[in-house]
Amino acid sequence: MLKVVERRVLALKVDWEEFHERLEYDAECDGTTTDVERILAELGLTKEAIEDCVLYFDAAGGHCDCEIALNVDMTDPKPLRPCSRCRDCGNDFDEYSYIVHDRVWGASGLSKNGGLLCVGCLEARIGRRLCRDDFSDAPINRLDRRQSLRLQNRING
Repeated sequence: MLKVVERRVLALKVDWEEFHERLEYDAECDGTTTDVERILAELGLTKEAIEDCVLYFDAAGGHCDCEIALNVDMTDPKPLRPCSRCRDCGNDFDEYSYIVHDRVWGASGLSKNGGLLCVGCLEARIGRRLCRDDFSDAPINRLDRRQSLRLQNRING
């Protein structure tokens, strides 16, 4: 089912650059996709197409307006992968190539070999948003365009 949704979304004729410009998200997130749905409607998408987009964004790591703004880049969409790697949510958002300081990982309640967490689930476990100082100086933490937008946002500060 998800592959069908992915094909339909990627076939849409949408100015994704305009979508992202309009979605720039600096406000406090309310956990909804209200802004995304409004913008897509204003760009001329049908209700069904908007529902497909919201499903696609969710599978790509965008559960709400701010996570879509930070984690989903429709100007360069990456194929959805069915593998599940995050220990908590079961999703794979390409957010496992990072190393936080031991004190940060310890606050998650997991041992060093306790599994992988996407950025969102690590933040949920520690009860706050990650910041630049949470990441070690390991080479893997250097900014790379292959990282999710959310991970880039946290590493960049």
